[in-house]
Amino acid sequence: MSRVLRVFVVAMAVIVAGAQAALAAETRSLDAAIESDRESVQGLTWFSDYGAALEATKAARKPLLVVLDDSSDRRLRVEQVSRRDDRGADDLLAKYTLCHVDVTTAYGREVARRFRAREFPSTAIIDREGRTVIFSKAGHFSDESWRATLSGYRDGRWPAAAPRSQPVVCFT
Repeated sequence: MSRVLRVFVVAMAVIVAGAQAALAAETRSLDAAIESDRESVQGLTWFSDYGAALEATKAARKPLLVVLDDSSDRRLRVEQVSRRDDRGADDLLAKYTLCHVDVTTAYGREVARRFRAREFPSTAIIDREGRTVIFSKAGHFSDESWRATLSGYRDGRWPAAAPRSQPVVCFT
């Protein structure tokens, strides 16, 4: 092998090794950033980054619960998320990928705009493929309606229609 070719091969090996090290460092940095976008409370992980939560939903094939609220104003929060003392609801929440976005930040306002949320708190559930909003609600939940909503959408699909006691007849 000629001397020029050997120098070229060595130089390429150094470049490849440097690129691999840079990629490994970037991967560690990205993993740390994703980790910092999560908050773990009583065994439940809440993402603060909607994009990361959406990717996690697609990977886990779990529905995505998105809560948009104002952390600085009690009246504009979903109390069931803040309180986190309801064991029955926690069991239901475990069936979801969870995302809690504070709309007082520029990022939170952008997420709210994309959800067309104008009133807070605002809640949405996205199907387990991460493609379709299957539930949305502006305003507060009673504890009973919170649990019923979580239960009804826990499979990441539209709930089945309630059976009718009488057939519907159209007279037109």
